[in-house]
Amino acid sequence: MKPNRYFKLLGTLKELMLLHEQVDDIQLMAMMEKGEPIIAYEFEAAYSEECKMSVLLDIRASRKDDSYFLNKYEATLQYSGSSDKNRRYTFHILDRTAITSVEAFNLLDGRAVYKQFIDDYGKKYNGWMQFDFANRDLDGQYKLMKTGLYYTFDLETALSHYNIQELENAREKDNLLRCLLRGDLYPVNIITGKTIRLMHIRANPFHKIISLRAPFSNSRKN
Repeated sequence: MKPNRYFKLLGTLKELMLLHEQVDDIQLMAMMEKGEPIIAYEFEAAYSEECKMSVLLDIRASRKDDSYFLNKYEATLQYSGSSDKNRRYTFHILDRTAITSVEAFNLLDGRAVYKQFIDDYGKKYNGWMQFDFANRDLDGQYKLMKTGLYYTFDLETALSHYNIQELENAREKDNLLRCLLRGDLYPVNIITGKTIRLMHIRANPFHKIISLRAPFSNSRKN
């Protein structure tokens, strides 16, 4: 392989792994080296004992050079023993907001994700997005709810209503905020008097609150 083509493929691989860090880089590089115009690459990302998500990447060869680009990907979330809860969504990369596979999992599992958007006038702003599973768009996909430019939800203020042990440590606090912004269900220790209770929390920006639930294996600290 010519060095120039190799580095172009390496650049493509790096961009793909920014969105999907679970891909097998050696396997995917070998597939791109064959020069096929369209590559379908599927992998599984199991996030809990309760459910797992598979991702099918649609990778296309560029007409301009030797590189490839991610055209779209389909994410499918499957629940063990509850097939009626299974969900699927196709993420188009040409959309103005790039969604990682971790964020895709959180969205399909019903949680909100904090992202940068671009409005119809080209203005960038940060806001929250969440699926509306009760309604679909013209393409049959779940409708996306997005907060507007002037919508406010202060995550730290919402967290301050609870005596959360992790907020007392700067590093743990930063990790907690990072995970909640990407949509994670996160385990925390809530102090009530002399009692410390383990709870799982998530950001609920459309109601401007933090939602709590009893723990189960679907959460993680990364």
